[in-house]
Amino acid sequence: MTGQADCYSALSKEQIRERMREHRLALSQAQVRQAADGLAEMLPQLLVHLRSVGQLPYGRIHLGSYAAIRNEADLSLAIAKLDRRSVDIYYPAVVDDADNGCLRFARLPNRLTEQAFLKTGRFGIPEPPASACPANLPKLDALLMPGLAFDRQGNRLGWGGAFYDRLLAGVDARPILVGVCYGFQILDQLLPVEKTDQAVDYLLIPEGYRACES
Repeated sequence: MTGQADCYSALSKEQIRERMREHRLALSQAQVRQAADGLAEMLPQLLVHLRSVGQLPYGRIHLGSYAAIRNEADLSLAIAKLDRRSVDIYYPAVVDDADNGCLRFARLPNRLTEQAFLKTGRFGIPEPPASACPANLPKLDALLMPGLAFDRQGNRLGWGGAFYDRLLAGVDARPILVGVCYGFQILDQLLPVEKTDQAVDYLLIPEGYRACES
């Protein structure tokens, strides 16, 4: 699995974010679509692997996903190809609370596509209606998470809102966390992290997947 050379080690979090934003926005739509095709092949393989090693149940899987924006690694083709008879898909919405917003997840109804269910919400991100989101996090088996950068140990750099970190800090049963990105977003050196940051267990890119190093 590819990674960036040691050219980010002297940069701050915001500098890394800016470079990754620029790199990602420079991708052509053909490159974004090719990556989406790759993820559509790799995601089912990852789910089969996780089942084979006992990290996912052999019955119905409850899988958290996301809607891509700003040239993020796009999972829409991968999700559309999953067997909805055996996989329930959940999407996050940012809802207001005393701490300026939190993530809640709603299940994608079996009769609807992602495009029909999600509407533009806070920060311009497609998300389910707040009325469809229960107050408590559904028991997810695995959670597919976007990010601006990851390292090989699974540390994740997001947009800085800490929505996922705060969500996961409060759950009793932590799902398998999968960081989804392009190969260039995986750094060889350690990212600067805080104690509250939640590391992912696996990295999924259009060319493959791997367990994060301990």
